[in-house]
Amino acid sequence: MADSTNEMVQFHAAQELGFRKDKDTIPALIKLLGSSGRNVVVEAAVALGRSPDPRAGKALVDKLRTASGLMDLVLTT
Repeated sequence: MADSTNEMVQFHAAQELGFRKDKDTIPALIKLLGSSGRNVVVEAAVALGRSPDPRAGKALVDKLRTASGLMDLVLTT
């Protein structure tokens, strides 16, 4: 689902992956951070923020540094 070009499918993929506890979800969530859909990116960022995996933290910090305005959305979500 994370490979879909449909933003709604990507959004639901990010939501679902965010509730899983295994580390296998991290690469897909990192990929979703690159989506053109703002809601997809926010959902993926929130999901990564819940993960203790160091890859998640690095990807999230990198994205927040380059995406102006995303931090407020992630924090309020």
